[in-house]
Amino acid sequence: KAGGQLGSAGAVTRLFEGKGQIIIDREAAEEDIVMELALEAGADDFTADENGYEILTDPGQFEPVHKAVEDKGVATLSAEITYIAQQTTVVDEAGSENIQRLVDTLEENDDVSDVFTNAEST
Repeated sequence: KAGGQLGSAGAVTRLFEGKGQIIIDREAAEEDIVMELALEAGADDFTADENGYEILTDPGQFEPVHKAVEDKGVATLSAEITYIAQQTTVVDEAGSENIQRLVDTLEENDDVSDVFTNAEST
């Protein structure tokens, strides 16, 4: 419909939760050391996979947890306050490619500061 509107600003923020997220390469430190460090510093969650570790914090605990990781000399791949989808939607390979093209296009727009998605590839 011409002149229609997709949604107002912030219409889907209820689908995402603000979290501190710290990503660490598996080669940076032993899993047990990083997990203990993160949880003792006040992290909400710690996960590990074959590539590395993810530490999630409440936004208010992000700085103390990040500082504890840095003080221990553990290098991070990224550390930021971000939005994590509370519920994901599984998409097939074709859908995933389409969503990635859309995200890339949105990120190239100077008026867009951040893009978050709840799509999960199969």
